[in-house]
Amino acid sequence: MQRARAVTPIVVRRGTTQQFGWPILRAGQRVALDGWTVRALVRASIDATEVLHEFSTAEGNARTENGYVLIESNVDSETWPWETGVYDVHATDPDGNVLHVAEGPIKLRKSVTR
Repeated sequence: MQRARAVTPIVVRRGTTQQFGWPILRAGQRVALDGWTVRALVRASIDATEVLHEFSTAEGNARTENGYVLIESNVDSETWPWETGVYDVHATDPDGNVLHVAEGPIKLRKSVTR
């Protein structure tokens, strides 16, 4: 299996709902991801111990749909006390195998319209 891109910079507009997604492909076709879970953590740096934010199926802000791994920010992003960090996204199949989907820098920006 493969992911769409290894490094994907993300910009979250504070206070808005946004989705970010990556197709999971096998031989150029999207993979059925039924029963998979998603988890992505944001930290200030790769070695930081503190988690700034979690996207996950358990938190209700990450999922799989139509062969895509998706994470979603929402209006709560208005209160996030950080402005920059790094993240990575893992998807886990029903057998417990973990697929590294994406990683990169993440930034919060104010929206002009608010």
